[in-house]
Amino acid sequence: LAGLTKLALPTDHPRPKTATFASGLVTKSLRPELSNKLQQVSQQLGATLFMTLLTAFKVFVHRYTRERDIAIGVPVGGRRHAECADLVGFFVNTIVLRTLFSDPVDDTFATWLQAVKATVIEGLEHQAVPFSSVVEACAPNRSSHANPLFEIMFQLQSDGYRSQNASAPDVEFSGLHLTQEHLQLPETKFDLTWHVFDREDGLLMAVEYRTALFSEARISRMLDHFEQLLEQIVIDPKRRIGDYSLLALAERDDLLEMGSATVL
Repeated sequence: LAGLTKLALPTDHPRPKTATFASGLVTKSLRPELSNKLQQVSQQLGATLFMTLLTAFKVFVHRYTRERDIAIGVPVGGRRHAECADLVGFFVNTIVLRTLFSDPVDDTFATWLQAVKATVIEGLEHQAVPFSSVVEACAPNRSSHANPLFEIMFQLQSDGYRSQNASAPDVEFSGLHLTQEHLQLPETKFDLTWHVFDREDGLLMAVEYRTALFSEARISRMLDHFEQLLEQIVIDPKRRIGDYSLLALAERDDLLEMGSATVL
């Protein structure tokens, strides 16, 4: 992590001088066919679904920032051994997955995926090192209103999540009735936390964002761009990074029309 510079995504508002962590949440469901195709691409390229999605997300961040040195925070389960599987307790830790990509002009998604795969494997080898220890060693200059080492978190989870408007079936036990309720978290720890939930009916993306920096419209547009990128990756994962477009056809047509308008 030596010489690491945190990523600076374009924001709708300037970063406030005082700490503020108020959060918003935007969700988007992807069609099941896209999830299945992502699984197939992962198998073809010798990677897991997480590796493929993380690579796509790093491509997405590169297109927004033009950076090639991309470090993303990732939570890990911390239960590497079978004996830990059924233990009660909080084992979760955070690792920083940093990948320095070569020139994207000639690199393909498949090339970037292999680089990210190596980063993930190496990072997981050290997942037991407490994140606090990494911070003490690598980020001596800290701020009260900024996270050390990274401001963007990415994670993939299996099922267990429903969108705000979805209703979950109640569960009955002997003498106990359980109901699932959606909770809107009032604060977020990071500028952006990109959750992906792998469900039977397809992938669900849920993005927590700092409202002092981003608007809801911006996050919705980013979700559309990420979906557009995934749709192109499953068609041709060996395409050059620079040839993927984040714009849907309708959005591209709108921009072209705006750019060609006559100013009176």
